[in-house]
Amino acid sequence: MRSILNCAVIGTDTHPYFHVVTRADFCPEQTVFHTNGGRDVAAVEWVADGGGAYIELHEKTLEKRLVHSICLYHWNSEAPEDVPELLAKIAKENDTVMLDIAATAIKVGLLKMCVICVVLFQSGCHID
Repeated sequence: MRSILNCAVIGTDTHPYFHVVTRADFCPEQTVFHTNGGRDVAAVEWVADGGGAYIELHEKTLEKRLVHSICLYHWNSEAPEDVPELLAKIAKENDTVMLDIAATAIKVGLLKMCVICVVLFQSGCHID
């Protein structure tokens, strides 16, 4: 079945750069990301019964860890501390989707857009 969990990532030159393949025969299911040459570069292990997901980037870039949320950051490269500011975070626990948005993000007018993005990303519907 075609979905974002079984697709090819195509560059502007129309050549595939990555392939996303979900292996439903695993328990829990696993989604693997591999290069056009077939080398595995990352994996997502889906925890049964909506228990979340673990992500691992191969070649020791990122060891297997639990994914907790989707975050929006503002990075000011001129700031003395050179640390990104968390503007918004989407998290999902059981059937509850939570948006945690910083006051700064609200002040610059991002509240409506963040709420819309939460609905879009969590809807399961086609958005393009």
